[in-house]
Amino acid sequence: MAAGSLALVTDASHQVVTCTLALATLLGIQPADLRGGGLERVLLEALVRWQGPDGGLVYPGAFIPAAERSGQICEIGEQVLRAACRQAAQWRADGLALPRVGVNVSPPQLLRADFVGLVASALEESGLPPDALILELTEGFLILDTRETRRTFDGLRSLGVPLAMDDFGTKYASLSYLKRLPVTCLKIDRSFVQDMTAEVAGRDIVGACIAMGRSMRLEVIAEGVETEEQLALLESLGCPQVQGNLLGAPRAPEQVRALLRARDTEVINAAG
Repeated sequence: MAAGSLALVTDASHQVVTCTLALATLLGIQPADLRGGGLERVLLEALVRWQGPDGGLVYPGAFIPAAERSGQICEIGEQVLRAACRQAAQWRADGLALPRVGVNVSPPQLLRADFVGLVASALEESGLPPDALILELTEGFLILDTRETRRTFDGLRSLGVPLAMDDFGTKYASLSYLKRLPVTCLKIDRSFVQDMTAEVAGRDIVGACIAMGRSMRLEVIAEGVETEEQLALLESLGCPQVQGNLLGAPRAPEQVRALLRARDTEVINAAG
């Protein structure tokens, strides 16, 4: 099997599919850029898609449950982590001004005793600096307070790898617990963003999440931005960064490379 691919056997149909990796651009909007109508890329998020025998792409909601049941989720997660680190390091070696790369991590991965060592190995092999990687974890798992999770979080803190709390607002993480975690970023769950335009309560929840992040000096990213109306509301609430298909759909690595190179050219031309 070629590098960058992985066979997954689902326990339902025993169909073998092949994994391909895609990096999606996460576009960050800074307050000044919002007022000026510009966008600045501050993070790339690594996404995984499965390519079936018919050439079509299978999205995570369809194959992640099968991977969890088969016990292959840790293998998939490791491959995504290593591939993302290699790709990011290569872009940096090519002289591209690369933002950080975010990688989603599943609970079974974090519970592995060797997870911190795996992250350290991926960074060392690729040459990617620890602060150029950000691991995205769901709020539901982050608020678990066990000896195993504390050991893992302490190890990641020692490595200098930051964490992002994904789906923020869905599990009511306490401020006191957030302070103990090496979390540098809160990602507001897309369900709240989608509710903003339909009800005042949704708008208030998003505003509260933004205020909480600011009070703790954390980055805040609103996920799932699909419409101009949502973007305008987030701007009015002072949300510093957003993510969603309105700003950029997932792209293959070669397309991301072209975007980064074009941005670097724009910066050079502006400076000149």
